[in-house]
This record gives sequence, C-alpha cells and structure tokens, in this order.
Amino acid sequence: MCALQLVSVGSTTGTMTVDRHGIDRMGWFPLRPSGQRLLAILAVVVCAMFMPIPASAQDSGSGASYITPFPDNDVYRLQVYGDSIAEGLLAGLVETFSGDTRLQVQRTRHALGGVLRNEFPDEVQAIDTNLSRTPMHIVLVMVGLYDRYPWRPQGGNRRVPVGSDEWKAEYGRRVDRLMKVFKARNSALYWVGLPIMRRSEFSDDVQMINEIVRERAYVNGQKFIDVFPQFADENGAFNAYGPEVDGKIRLLREADGIHFTQVGNRKLAHFVERDLRRDITQARSDRAVPLAGTELEQKRVRQMRMQAEASAAPKGGGPQVKDSKGPITADTAAATATKGTTSRITSADAASGEVRADNSRITVKVANAGGKEEAIAIDILRPALPASVVAAVTRRESSDKASQVGDSITSEISGGQTIVSSVSTSAEGATIDRRRLSPTQTPYYRVLVKGEQLQPKPGRADDFSWPRPEAPAVDPAMLEQLTNPSSSVRLAPAKSRRSTSPNG
Repeated sequence: MCALQLVSVGSTTGTMTVDRHGIDRMGWFPLRPSGQRLLAILAVVVCAMFMPIPASAQDSGSGASYITPFPDNDVYRLQVYGDSIAEGLLAGLVETFSGDTRLQVQRTRHALGGVLRNEFPDEVQAIDTNLSRTPMHIVLVMVGLYDRYPWRPQGGNRRVPVGSDEWKAEYGRRVDRLMKVFKARNSALYWVGLPIMRRSEFSDDVQMINEIVRERAYVNGQKFIDVFPQFADENGAFNAYGPEVDGKIRLLREADGIHFTQVGNRKLAHFVERDLRRDITQARSDRAVPLAGTELEQKRVRQMRMQAEASAAPKGGGPQVKDSKGPITADTAAATATKGTTSRITSADAASGEVRADNSRITVKVANAGGKEEAIAIDILRPALPASVVAAVTRRESSDKASQVGDSITSEISGGQTIVSSVSTSAEGATIDRRRLSPTQTPYYRVLVKGEQLQPKPGRADDFSWPRPEAPAVDPAMLEQLTNPSSSVRLAPAKSRRSTSPNG
C-alpha cells in the first residue's frame, strides 16, 4: 500500500512551528491551500504508479492449459484436502474416475480441520513437505465447515467476532498462504466451496466464507467451484431432496443438514468432474504442438535427452541405415527413412536450449520403373533453431493459470430465477460465439442437473395456466366483409382461386 500523510500548516494549528516571518524553524516554507491540493494530487499519481497490480485468474494466453500437459508417466495424480465433508467428495471422485486411466485418485484424504485453527501453520508446513516428496498434479480443497467461531490472535486474550473486518482479513490471509503453497509446487488447485446448509445462520456464514475464498482464488489465479446454489431448490432454500445426476429425485443430504448421502456425494463430485475432464482434455490438446512433433516423436526426444544427460552423445556423422531384408517400395521409403533417422542433441545443446544445424544422410533401396533395385541416398536437413524459438515452442504453461474458458458465477434472485455470469478476459470475450447458448442455460442442464421446470409456451400442450388466454380480437371491418354479402370486398370462390396454369 502507498500512503502519504498531509499536515495542515498554519499560524496556530498543525505540527510544524511557524515563526512570525512565516518560515518553519527547520527551514521549510508553509504550504498554501492551493499547494496542499497540488501535493495531494501528486501523491495519488505516485501511489498509482507503484501500486502492485494483482494477478488475474483469467490471464491466460491462447491455448494455455490450467493443468500441466506433461505429467509423470502420463498419469495425473490427484489429492483431496479438507475436513469431514471433503471425505464424501473423495468417495464420489473415486466412483466417478474409477475407469479413467488418465487420473490416479489418492484413496486417502489429507486431513485439514480448518483455516482458523491454531494448528493451521503446522498443517501448511506438513502439506509443503509432503508435496516436495510426492508431487501432485491436481489438488482439491474443501474446508471451512468448522471455521464458524471467533478467532483469537496468538498471544492475546481477546476474541475477534465472526464476520468482522478483522476476521475476514485474517481468513483471507490464511487462505492466500495455503494457495501459494500449492502454486509454488506447480499443483493445479480446485477449491470447492461449501454447499447450502439447513440452518439459515449457518448458510449465511458459509456464503461469507465462499466469497472470501472466491476473491483469493481470483487474485492468485486458482479455480473456485461454487456448489452452493446447486443443492438449493427453485426458491434458493435448503432441500434435502433433489435431482441426482440421472435426473431422479432422491435424498441428497444427511439428517444433520450438513453432510451428503452416497448419492449426494456422487452429485457433488459431478460438478468437479466436468471441470477436471475439460481441463485434462485441454492439457492433452496442448501437447500436440506442430513444431514439436507428435506424441511418439516427443517421447523419442525425451528419451534421447535423458540419455544425453547421463552420458555425452557420441561425435560423428549421421548413421547409415540400409535395409537388409530386400527392396522396399516407394510407398514405404518414407517410413524407412523416418525409422533410420536419429537426432543428435549434445549436452551443450540441452544446456543452452539451442538446436544446431545437422544434416543426416540415409540410404534406402527402392524398385525403379524397370523393376530393378537401386539405392537412393536421401539428405535430411535440420536447420539451426535459436533458444528463443525452442523455448516458445516447447514451453510448459504454469499451473497457476486458468483455462481459457471463463469461470461461471451463479447467483440466485427472488422468484426462483438464476443469474449465470461468465468471467473472462477481453481477448477471450472477442472470440466467443455470442450466438452459442451457455451450457448452464441449456435444457439438459436445467432439467436433468438442476431439476428446474422449463416455462411452457402459451397455448402448448404443457401450458396449464388458468384462466386460459383469450382469443385475439377480430377486426370489425374484416368481420363485416366476411358476413355482409353487399360489401364492396368479397372473397373469391374456391374454384376461381385455383391456379390457372396448364398443369392445374
């Protein structure tokens, strides 16, 4: 923060002592009112120049993936952190991703009792230590159920009430600290908000906690999944029953009005599943960089790089590859040439990041027009690539950037109406097809996921409104023309209105 204290100077008031000549004893001249205003404007300009700009959660370039495109062994590891309600979320995720080989869900939840607990600093340190030993590509956090109590500062006897400005500031600082730990370990964080509760005062505190976490997630470039309105009825109130993933109405909440049933845990995991699958698909699509080659070629390059780091690559020209099994056709010559080509990347190239020019020659045997076998030498040219180009092509996007699809913020208003807002950058907004309907507004999502009833069109079979709408009024002049035979305008007989064409 940037702050500047202005002191009012005068002959009788202020902290600067002015003598009878109007000069301060320290040698400073007193400021006139116009000078004080000028100094205030200057202070605002200086503060604006040096004020740090928070990172935006939507600051993602084109094609940037939220999850790393290159996980270890091509399998993503996922860990769930949180309290007792996160245990049910883990059970739902295990059931959801049971057949997905791309994702490995850790079956044990990492316990995190609360953010305002006195043990929170030690728990954050333990999380950092565990991530350094066993890195996680994806982490899910769902906590805050037991944070609804006054906070006692360390070494003090007073208690800060829940919901006060000091309480919110401390809660935001602790959430920010936990997010930075995951960000430093390159783990893609998905913070799942708390759902609606049966007790109204409990729900009010839950909404306050969700807003604090949403703000910190936006500032730190992390993802926040809001599930509060997903488990409310059409009036925005708590309801233990609701539509399952398949659309059937079932019991979703336990008797305490807090935790979820097995069916409710499956629905809770559904809202996390759709974001995870979308981001994993986006990450895998970012691996197909044209200049970096296909996945098979990238795997071959990574193996050669590991060999180069273990021992320096041998010096010398490119290998001479010949087919010992006999002549091959012209259709398979290209495949044979690719099979016999190896790229020589020395340890110096790997350290500098540059790719030097290298010309390799291979020999293939093909059948000519006369059916005779002949050897053809093919030169494979590889131009030199500077380090800047290699870094731009093969860079890995950091996990602290959100995917290019904007986050959706759902708000409930009076009358059972739902407002869905999408947060995205101006560059992304320019490329979005405005004619495309938002996924949260499609009939499938509203009927099967949220259990809402679509508004029928007037006069349709499912329109049961009463009283029935009246028929539109008939123009008296038109009615007179139809009923009065002496009217100047008459309808032609049916036979005369038929077509006079030769075909009838």
